[in-house]
Amino acid sequence: MSAHRETVFRCVAQLPLGQAIRILNPNGFEPLEVETAQGAEYCMLSYSDDERKVISEAINHPSTPAPSRDSWKENGSLWLPIAWCEEVPMMIAIELQIPVELMDSLQKHLEQSSKSIDQVGVQAIALYLIQNGSYNPGVSRIYFNSLLGCPGEVEA
Repeated sequence: MSAHRETVFRCVAQLPLGQAIRILNPNGFEPLEVETAQGAEYCMLSYSDDERKVISEAINHPSTPAPSRDSWKENGSLWLPIAWCEEVPMMIAIELQIPVELMDSLQKHLEQSSKSIDQVGVQAIALYLIQNGSYNPGVSRIYFNSLLGCPGEVEA
């Protein structure tokens, strides 16, 4: 099993800069740094040359905090208030060895269902934990959200 864990954020602010960041990073982003400026936490984001134009247009809006505008003008660094973001649920990738007969059966089932193999895997692991004594409300929430297909709750 391999595990890759980081804090990933998704911008949720309904302001011009927040909307631009959300469009450019629909699956969230990993901050390069986190610092405090004027009593608020900010995270630094990377961007490409193609994204620079979109950011330049949005960052000059009056709703953009001064530390973000100033750092952009001074050295081209992009700092976003962490208060504008939410943490994206952390995911890890796993590799399993399963019998061919089990995989064949699963593939036949998936062809007739709207579920993905990732959703089924999340359900199976969460259900296993619930059946074997896990009393973690987070595990129960993940299981029921994946079972009921709640959008955005469990994205595998």
